[in-house]
Amino acid sequence: MSKNRITICSRFRETKQKLLQVERIANEFEILEVEPPLTAQIVNETDYLIADFPHAVPILFEKPGRLKYIQGTWAGINTITTKLDLSLKKPKIPMTRLSNPTFSQFMAEVAISAVIGIERNHKLMRTSQDNKEWNRDRLKSLGYRPLNELRIGILGLGEIGQKCAQLFKGLGCTVIGLVNRPRNGDHTVDRYYARGELPEMLSSCDYIINILPSTKETDNILSNDAFSVCKNAGFINIGRGNVCSEQDIIRGLDAGWLSEAFLDVFPVEPLPPQSPLWTHPKVTVSPHVAGIPRADEIADCFIANLTKVENGEDPSNCIDWDKLY
Repeated sequence: MSKNRITICSRFRETKQKLLQVERIANEFEILEVEPPLTAQIVNETDYLIADFPHAVPILFEKPGRLKYIQGTWAGINTITTKLDLSLKKPKIPMTRLSNPTFSQFMAEVAISAVIGIERNHKLMRTSQDNKEWNRDRLKSLGYRPLNELRIGILGLGEIGQKCAQLFKGLGCTVIGLVNRPRNGDHTVDRYYARGELPEMLSSCDYIINILPSTKETDNILSNDAFSVCKNAGFINIGRGNVCSEQDIIRGLDAGWLSEAFLDVFPVEPLPPQSPLWTHPKVTVSPHVAGIPRADEIADCFIANLTKVENGEDPSNCIDWDKLY
């Protein structure tokens, strides 16, 4: 009896090795690695496909054939949506996003470190060190607050947002969150705000953390002087760069609506050399590394979804092509 086949088309080369460390997978499955580009024949040549999103684009409109689903290796899908015309038809092959507690932990930790960095004036400390200046009096005069005095606003409360809320709440922060529909607060989020209440939410935040996916509904949600209601709030963007423009951020910083910005994502990536964000004294540029997928998490996510499919269930975190996440 021939084994079921898992095909891997990914730059995460250690994924195969991680899968083979699981006895059941090693005994029951044949695992092949292939190079891009993928062709239509793959849907009839493998039972499962693990693929980086850009590699999967050429086959998404094929009929599934033998292929049961595609396990994506990334959390965000904008690398697909920018390359597909979804106005006339939607992909037929089920495809999942990477979802793993460790990846969410990575993202939450960078949000916490960004808040602490802004609150404790790490940017000024670094500049002072570069200039060999003992800026003790200036740093003391700027002051800082303990985390349990801060009100943290989280835009987007999916798996990553919930982990952020959990960790910030555990540190004593007041946590508020933006959701599509009103709901009552709970043990990790003190208050949920609906979209229509966004200005009220922003006006009460000490820090704003964006983790929203890139969709038509989130395009420019923080544009058009949305930051004008803020009172010197820190802005941390680890979601997607579509929520506002560079000009919106710079205007917010220069007007005093925002205190500092930690930016891991941008409307155009890589961030062009001519972008004023590179040299703005109140901006920290992070090159989209807040959360990096690893072979361990990809393998764990795939095995969890494989088990669901084998039990007749749908895999978790299937992409909704109407909502685009």
